[in-house]
Amino acid sequence: MTPELNFKSLGAKTPYIFEYNSQLLEAFPNPNPNLDPLITLECKEFTSLCPITSQPDFGV
Repeated sequence: MTPELNFKSLGAKTPYIFEYNSQLLEAFPNPNPNLDPLITLECKEFTSLCPITSQPDFGV
């Protein structure tokens, strides 16, 4: 038997927007158009969505 959970916020559906406004992005000319750029991103922290409640979580 599973206990009944009466949470106010946990488990509530959270709307997520996966679109972005391209007008917010800034662009600049490539100073070396003959070279293929290699960009590396290194992050020591991350965010994820809980698979049970769909709410955000943070980790280091």
